[in-house]
Amino acid sequence: MGEHAPQPINSPSRTLYSLLIIWGNTYSSNINSLYIMQKKTIRIITFSKFDAYTSLLFSQLHLLKLHDYIKFQTVYVYVSICAWQSAKYL
Repeated sequence: MGEHAPQPINSPSRTLYSLLIIWGNTYSSNINSLYIMQKKTIRIITFSKFDAYTSLLFSQLHLLKLHDYIKFQTVYVYVSICAWQSAKYL
């Protein structure tokens, strides 16, 4: 059971990954709209005031902000491609 089972093509994580690639390469105005919705959601989940700062809330919940998550996924894809390319020539 130590191995991970392959995910089906239509799994939620694969769908989220695909959406992040699409949304991550869109206009910043679209990203900002999603980021504002993410901040509102964090405030609702934590029962905070509507104008509460969210940086501390993200930190307390161990969550990445949308901008940071998109950067993380972009680097992850880049590193994965580089590793695949280097393994191809070994």
